[in-house]
Amino acid sequence: PGCLSSASRKRSCLPVNTHERARRPSWRNANRILREGREKVEPNIDQINKILVVGSGAMGSQIGMVCALAGYDVTLQDVDEDLLRKAQEQLESRMKRNVEKSRIEQDEVDAAFGRMTFTTDLEDAASGADYVIEAVVEKLDVKRDIFARLDEVAPEHAILATNSSTIVSSRIADATSRPDRACNMHFFNPA
Repeated sequence: PGCLSSASRKRSCLPVNTHERARRPSWRNANRILREGREKVEPNIDQINKILVVGSGAMGSQIGMVCALAGYDVTLQDVDEDLLRKAQEQLESRMKRNVEKSRIEQDEVDAAFGRMTFTTDLEDAASGADYVIEAVVEKLDVKRDIFARLDEVAPEHAILATNSSTIVSSRIADATSRPDRACNMHFFNPA
């Protein structure tokens, strides 16, 4: 009742600003930032040299290795030294199997590990990062807290990405002053 079923009338059945509301959350802060005078700098893949991966679990460690194999300097950060040690041991074991199966050469693995750093110091690791990939537990409040901390310590040009497959970046990005530089970047397991 009150809503016609023809294709031309279907839009009138939606709340008046549904389409606007769908766009607004991710751009509201970006527009405020631009109004405040922060210069918008377009990302350029050639300017990415240092990658920080936050979280050294199964996904985080593998993402770090993939980035190191691609030639990037990578810092893998976690809150616990034991977790980092375990991540490094698992990567060494995985890479050893890949060498044994002739999937990769040992010198490539050695070079990748030479480009990797393992640390518990988020502030120091983020301070030189061009690209940050967050790969922690799938809890919105945890991700928002990490993005807020990263926003404070990562360079302005740094892009902040989440590996989340269940939480869209707009729900995390507004915890920062740079929602225009936040995105989802999902890797499947194994990375």
